[in-house]
Amino acid sequence: MGKPKGLLPLMCVIQDNKKKIRPVLDYRELNTYVKASTRDAGVINDAMRDLAPVMSSILRYVLQQDSALAKTTRGYIDDTLATNGNGRKMVIHMKKWYLHAKAPEYFGKNPVRALGLEVTVNPLTKEMFWKRGRELLIIKPVLTKRDIFSLCGNLIANLPVAGWLRPACSYVKRCTNEAGWDEPITNKYVIEMMQEVVDKAIKCDPAKGVWNVKPNASLTAWCDASSLAKGVVITQGDRKIEDATWLRPKSDAIHINVAELDAYIEGLNMELKWNPSDVSIKTDSHSVFSWLNSELTRDKPVKCAGQCEMLIRRRLQIFEKLVEDYVINVTVRWVPTTKNIADELTRVPTKWIKNKVATQECNTIYKYDKQQIRKIHSLAHMGVSKSMELCMRAGIHVTRDTVKQVVAECNECNSIDPNVMFWDKGNLVVSKVWKRVACDVTHVDSSLYLTCIDCGPSRYTLWTPLSDESATMVVQALETIWSTLGPSSEVLLDNSKSFRSQLMQTMAAKWEIRLIYRAV
Repeated sequence: MGKPKGLLPLMCVIQDNKKKIRPVLDYRELNTYVKASTRDAGVINDAMRDLAPVMSSILRYVLQQDSALAKTTRGYIDDTLATNGNGRKMVIHMKKWYLHAKAPEYFGKNPVRALGLEVTVNPLTKEMFWKRGRELLIIKPVLTKRDIFSLCGNLIANLPVAGWLRPACSYVKRCTNEAGWDEPITNKYVIEMMQEVVDKAIKCDPAKGVWNVKPNASLTAWCDASSLAKGVVITQGDRKIEDATWLRPKSDAIHINVAELDAYIEGLNMELKWNPSDVSIKTDSHSVFSWLNSELTRDKPVKCAGQCEMLIRRRLQIFEKLVEDYVINVTVRWVPTTKNIADELTRVPTKWIKNKVATQECNTIYKYDKQQIRKIHSLAHMGVSKSMELCMRAGIHVTRDTVKQVVAECNECNSIDPNVMFWDKGNLVVSKVWKRVACDVTHVDSSLYLTCIDCGPSRYTLWTPLSDESATMVVQALETIWSTLGPSSEVLLDNSKSFRSQLMQTMAAKWEIRLIYRAV
């Protein structure tokens, strides 16, 4: 071999997850003399993903050489669980096949790390509970989309129960969809949301649950859905053993009851993986509760109508087929929304939704011009919602408040539906009798009356019967009143057609009366 020409220094690297020091050889200087092959990154990722099944297959083959050991062990990628105290026996068996393993850790010696979780044992009840096996990371001042996804992965990945963290992390990740993987996040509201999630998780981390779940026991699925997400929580007794959240697409316009049925099918699928003896489903929707009971008991036909009728019936058939094929006893119960523990899996803080900037796609600055909004609004002079929809179709991303302001400033719209004239409290009162009169058409059962109230000290009120609400009848009634009691100087009116008619304007000019619209 000859004399050595160089040395590879041995470095000590701290592993953040387990707080252990790993010896690593420093190849950085050597790599400067090596021409590396530039393979496609996607190919390398695929090769790395193939390593995990290969490792599992090798371990499974070795354990199967001992039939007794194979029945009492369950292997994962880098952890193997052994029952009946076979940990030391398994280490000896693996050594025969030239596989090295660390010393076994026994449950009961607090704490024990398994599958990335920290497992502890209650000394009184002998129950085992798990919690997060790693400390939460500190948020950097500058984050990229890759950092956001990494933080969310550290918060909820590999956890059977994560509670409110699931919809919160999913929503934050959705807000970064338009950003590049390595571009800094310019939306400060996304950074604030991420910081709020981490701070709340440090104070009250929902990632915890029972470790030793009883096999073939009765399970309960708590299901719920909202316009944002669908959520499912699986419990055994009063212990949460698994939960899941699915964000609904932003363009999803399907009826909420159909989304609720989707959540129940997902919940039933999750329960069946535990091989339960009995299944209970709890819902806070009266409609879905009635449909599921009718489908399972056949005591009455399922009553549903509308555009989603066939979608509802299709989902009910899927639900019934799952129950029949797996031969399980399913009961459906209704619970109030306040007691549905799956409700928190379908919601995020309201301020996140209402925030005008945070609800837009991250790292995208929407510049809009009021002139462009006015141009689109002037095509048909529609309301705020329709005008905003036309702007979005034209690629102009605006907020509802901006469109509302443009519509409020439109002269054509104001000529048809003028803005409300707000009066200061007490200004409607005048000192002189019959100087200002407030008029309106009052409906009493099937009868119509023209109501006139003096705004002066007398508060004199006069009701005049009307055969209909046309401008002719209203003007005739006012003409009779002015002829009898004399005209007032001002009349307060609303914006009904009869008060806005040309006949009313002619009558006011004849009697020299000032018309004030939108009386409050």
